[in-house]
Amino acid sequence: MKKLTLIGLFITALLLMVSAAALAEEPAPQSSVTGIFGVDGYGDLDLHLGEKTNLEAHYQYDALTTGLKYRFSDKIAVKGGVRYDTEAEDYNGYAGLDFSIPFGTNLRLTGFYDTGYRGEDWARYEAAVRIQMYPRIFLFAGVRGENGDDIIIYDYNDDNQPQLFLRGDLGWQWNKWELHLQPMLYIEGEFFHDYQLKYHVSDQTSLVLDINSQYDKDPKYRVGFQHKF
Repeated sequence: MKKLTLIGLFITALLLMVSAAALAEEPAPQSSVTGIFGVDGYGDLDLHLGEKTNLEAHYQYDALTTGLKYRFSDKIAVKGGVRYDTEAEDYNGYAGLDFSIPFGTNLRLTGFYDTGYRGEDWARYEAAVRIQMYPRIFLFAGVRGENGDDIIIYDYNDDNQPQLFLRGDLGWQWNKWELHLQPMLYIEGEFFHDYQLKYHVSDQTSLVLDINSQYDKDPKYRVGFQHKF
């Protein structure tokens, strides 16, 4: 109860601070392919098949997920497909729901629910208030968690309880350089991060340096590229 009170007071203070902030337009979606190499590297394909439908593919942790995402509107989307574990040579289906509901001038209620995405008996969820401070500067405050027999138990959450969190989504760009920071603070005091530095070789292609410690305290240094089309 004390944690909920603290996060409620924090959100209230932020609302007072940003009540006059301007709401930037959401960026137009683009098809893209991404390859990040190193510890826990990954590959992503996001292909727009129409105004509301995307083909999505993701490879990481020796597993390939491939499926479709359909946006009913800019507020809600559903996805589903197949996950193939290359080590176990086994398949399972996955499904998910994403939502982003605006209210007020610079606020959204955002979140997701995914099941089967990283294992047959595995689900994850998140619900948060997204506060837009300035263009490309966002703060999230909410709750997230995972459940199922296939999830990974982390040492900072041995009993696998839902976690209250604060997360930044902060972006800046100077000419061809772009910096994207995603610090994550759990209310119990654990701090994690995901930082990306991009160099835009052209309007479509970027080189990427990624420093990630979103799930443990050992930073992972990775390099790669992203191409939009």
